[in-house]
Amino acid sequence: MKFALTLLLLLFTMKATAQTTVSSINLPSRVSTPLQFTCADTVRALHNLFKSKRSTGGWLTGSSAFFTTLTGVGTLADNNGKNCGGYFCPDTLGSALIIGIGPAPAWIPGSISLIRFNKRKEMAEIDKYEKTQKLPRYLQRRLAGRFFNTNY
Repeated sequence: MKFALTLLLLLFTMKATAQTTVSSINLPSRVSTPLQFTCADTVRALHNLFKSKRSTGGWLTGSSAFFTTLTGVGTLADNNGKNCGGYFCPDTLGSALIIGIGPAPAWIPGSISLIRFNKRKEMAEIDKYEKTQKLPRYLQRRLAGRFFNTNY
């Protein structure tokens, strides 16, 4: 009880520093030079975005397929013709399926990324952008500043 009262007294006696007004904080009045991107900059950023999403999807799908196959084949080869020594020896196919399912969920986002950001859709979105100068909402959200970098 003494601790709670001491803490409460300490909280009430502290200076409220967060209650400063906005005018007392030094904020810049306006941005000195706003960023202006041309149509060519946006097209290059779209190329970079689609390339990045495809490579991420390829890594996810490829690595999950590799590890699923590796664990499945490894389990089948490990239990093939071995005596389990009196311990519970799972069925070779059953254990391969159970262990191989672990990395399999990475296939889903990887495959979705590969399908959604394929080369044909990239060209269609770029053609549509060059005609209308407008991007779909899902591309506007994903088009971060790093994709506008020339060294990307």
